[in-house]
Amino acid sequence: MTHIFISGASSGLGSSLYNELIKKDVIITVIGRKPPLELRPKDNFILMDLSQKIEIKLTIDRNASKIIFISNAGIIEPIKLATDVDIDLLKINHQVNFVGPFMIAKELTKITSKKNINLHIINISSGASNKAIGGWSAYCSSKAAVKIALDCLEKENNHVNIEHINPGGLDTEMQKKIRSSDEKDMQNRQDFINLYKEGLLKKPKLAASEIVDQVEKYF
Repeated sequence: MTHIFISGASSGLGSSLYNELIKKDVIITVIGRKPPLELRPKDNFILMDLSQKIEIKLTIDRNASKIIFISNAGIIEPIKLATDVDIDLLKINHQVNFVGPFMIAKELTKITSKKNINLHIINISSGASNKAIGGWSAYCSSKAAVKIALDCLEKENNHVNIEHINPGGLDTEMQKKIRSSDEKDMQNRQDFINLYKEGLLKKPKLAASEIVDQVEKYF
């Protein structure tokens, strides 16, 4: 049996990922502030606000022979020039995008090590983890931080495998927040508006289907 943990599955890409995953013969634990709209009876929901300092306590199904963690939850805010970023908002961004998912991955690494089970971590990444984008100092730094931290986790543990997947620009609430940001805080905002107007943003359902196809090898 494959036991999948996924963060942030109540909306956007996460919701679409959950709807794709339930088509498979897997058990799912959803981690976040809200459950999916229709949580299957056999699945579990753990209420966890990743923006807060949290104590991670997870259990895996006793029949599980494969464990997968899909780290999907993330926030874009604050969109501000680096010189204007509020330190408290910066901390919240890093708590959600870096510290929270890393703590979950760390806990699952220890549990699977004790049970001698392989752990596959799918990090839903972004091009922002590899390049600087004006106005996104919080997002770029947190996505880069979690990426390299997970790579370190893999380096230190033979039973852990990391795969970083960048789904590209998606038609989600995050993109709406980008388009509605103040132009003085994000000089290339118009580029994102143009992507939307030209229909170049991928629908979350399509992206989720592509991601599940890519990671099904771990099921």
